[in-house]
Amino acid sequence: MSYFPSNQFDPATDYGRSTFDVHHRFLSGGNYQGLFGVSISPFVVLDSGTPFNITTGQDLNGDNQFNDRPAFATDRSTNIVKTKYGSFTLLPSAFERIPYNLGNGPRQFSTFEDQQVVRARTRIERRGGNGMLGDRRVVVARGVDRQGVWEAASGPAA
Repeated sequence: MSYFPSNQFDPATDYGRSTFDVHHRFLSGGNYQGLFGVSISPFVVLDSGTPFNITTGQDLNGDNQFNDRPAFATDRSTNIVKTKYGSFTLLPSAFERIPYNLGNGPRQFSTFEDQQVVRARTRIERRGGNGMLGDRRVVVARGVDRQGVWEAASGPAA
């Protein structure tokens, strides 16, 4: 991870909310055991938007980094841009920049990508005709997911 301060003489101006500062997050997951051995395991994530930095897209201080932030506009400001986050001047002085990560991104809703429906059953395999070798218990699972239909079996080695 690299970091270039917006003002190399005062890195404290970049103090603000972390990029990971998500105020509200909801996670839900579970397993529903339905009829006939069918199992469904959903997973859902909802969260409020992640912070982002509002920049001018210009190099105002000549450091070859295009990460300079605007300032809040006043009645004497020139070169004003109005956004849903406020009115900003694109020609701020070095000491009147807006806070770091002032913007809030869109809310997000996502579900677990590999959702699947599984049906598992147990079967007994008879080994040997005279019963001397014993029986073997095998769990067979069949499922459907994004890649298609699959089958897996588990049990003690033969």
